[in-house]
Amino acid sequence: MAFLRRLMERGVLVAAGPFPVTGEGMTVLRLDSPSDVPEYVRLAQEDDQSVVRGVLLVNVRPWHVMFTAAAS
Repeated sequence: MAFLRRLMERGVLVAAGPFPVTGEGMTVLRLDSPSDVPEYVRLAQEDDQSVVRGVLLVNVRPWHVMFTAAAS
Protein backbone atom coordinates (compact mmCIF):
# COMPACT_ATOMS: atom_id res chain seq x y z
CA MET A 1 0.00 0.00 0.00
CA ALA A 2 2.89 2.39 0.68
CA PHE A 3 4.06 2.01 -2.91
CA LEU A 4 0.58 2.83 -4.25
CA ARG A 5 0.40 5.86 -1.95
CA ARG A 6 3.68 7.12 -3.40
CA LEU A 7 2.29 6.70 -6.92
CA MET A 8 -0.79 8.64 -5.86
CA GLU A 9 1.38 11.42 -4.38
CA ARG A 10 3.23 11.66 -7.71
CA GLY A 11 -0.14 12.09 -9.44
CA VAL A 12 0.22 9.09 -11.76
CA LEU A 13 -2.04 6.48 -10.10
CA VAL A 14 -5.38 6.07 -11.87
CA ALA A 15 -6.59 2.84 -10.24
CA ALA A 16 -5.31 -0.31 -8.55
CA GLY A 17 -6.87 -3.46 -7.20
CA PRO A 18 -7.17 -7.24 -7.36
CA PHE A 19 -9.02 -9.39 -9.85
CA PRO A 20 -11.51 -11.77 -8.23
CA VAL A 21 -10.42 -15.38 -7.80
CA THR A 22 -7.02 -15.31 -9.59
CA GLY A 23 -4.93 -13.53 -6.98
CA GLU A 24 -3.67 -11.20 -9.68
CA GLY A 25 -4.19 -7.47 -9.77
CA MET A 26 -3.80 -4.46 -11.97
CA THR A 27 -2.39 -0.98 -11.47
CA VAL A 28 -3.19 1.69 -14.05
CA LEU A 29 -0.89 4.70 -14.32
CA ARG A 30 -1.28 7.83 -16.40
CA LEU A 31 2.18 8.79 -17.64
CA ASP A 32 3.23 11.71 -19.82
CA SER A 33 5.16 9.57 -22.30
CA PRO A 34 5.95 5.92 -23.07
CA SER A 35 9.56 6.83 -22.27
CA ASP A 36 8.48 7.17 -18.60
CA VAL A 37 7.57 3.46 -18.37
CA PRO A 38 11.07 2.12 -17.54
CA GLU A 39 11.33 4.50 -14.56
CA TYR A 40 8.08 3.17 -13.08
CA VAL A 41 8.97 -0.48 -13.77
CA ARG A 42 12.27 0.07 -11.95
CA LEU A 43 10.44 1.83 -9.11
CA ALA A 44 8.03 -1.10 -8.74
CA GLN A 45 10.86 -3.65 -8.79
CA GLU A 46 12.82 -1.77 -6.13
CA ASP A 47 10.13 -0.11 -3.97
CA ASP A 48 6.98 -2.27 -4.04
CA GLN A 49 7.53 -4.80 -1.26
CA SER A 50 5.08 -7.26 -2.86
CA VAL A 51 7.32 -7.29 -5.94
CA VAL A 52 10.60 -7.25 -3.99
CA ARG A 53 9.44 -10.31 -1.98
CA GLY A 54 8.31 -12.18 -5.09
CA VAL A 55 4.60 -12.14 -4.25
CA LEU A 56 3.76 -10.13 -7.38
CA LEU A 57 5.44 -9.73 -10.76
CA VAL A 58 5.60 -6.61 -12.90
CA ASN A 59 4.02 -7.16 -16.32
CA VAL A 60 3.67 -4.02 -18.44
CA ARG A 61 1.08 -3.84 -21.19
CA PRO A 62 0.20 -0.78 -23.23
CA TRP A 63 -3.44 0.18 -23.18
CA HIS A 64 -4.95 2.59 -25.66
CA VAL A 65 -8.10 4.21 -24.30
CA MET A 66 -10.63 4.50 -27.09
CA PHE A 67 -13.50 6.06 -25.14
CA THR A 68 -13.78 7.77 -21.79
CA ALA A 69 -16.49 9.53 -19.87
CA ALA A 70 -13.95 11.16 -17.57
CA ALA A 71 -13.63 14.93 -17.59
CA SER A 72 -10.51 16.22 -19.26
